[in-house]
Amino acid sequence: MNRKEAVPKIQKSSLEITPTLVLTTTTPQPTSADLPTETLVYKQQPDWQTYTDNVVGFSFQYPAENNKLANSVQIYNDYDGSSRREWLKKKFSGYQPYYMNWVIDGANALVAIEGNTGGSSGLLIAIPKNKTMIVFSASFVAWDPQTDKLPDLSFYKQILSTFRFIK
Repeated sequence: MNRKEAVPKIQKSSLEITPTLVLTTTTPQPTSADLPTETLVYKQQPDWQTYTDNVVGFSFQYPAENNKLANSVQIYNDYDGSSRREWLKKKFSGYQPYYMNWVIDGANALVAIEGNTGGSSGLLIAIPKNKTMIVFSASFVAWDPQTDKLPDLSFYKQILSTFRFIK
């Protein structure tokens, strides 16, 4: 007598388990060499006003109706040639910016944009020249750290593309 053995059928479960992996990481601050860099190409603006500092030896142009940036130039004579980022941190403590580099008339300028989702905020553009640091500042310019959306800096780029060392 042939006997058939009963083989139990295995039913597939419709429940699938997908493991969830949660990573917590911190993004390291980029080194100066890793920062986004943009070279601003000189372009004279014939209808604009010219700001000239004959002591430090630089000039730039700005639209006559908007002289905010011209009025926000600060000169510091204590730059020792080391890290621009560390120098800015000492001068503007508590500032937690997004950094980028702009090459302005051959100088490696450091752009620092404060991260803020609301309230006051600021932009600092530090241009070194020997032991001098020329700092342009503007308020209410911020990047959103939650979305990494950077502000439109075209106005500041346009002005600083007229920057020239004259000595």
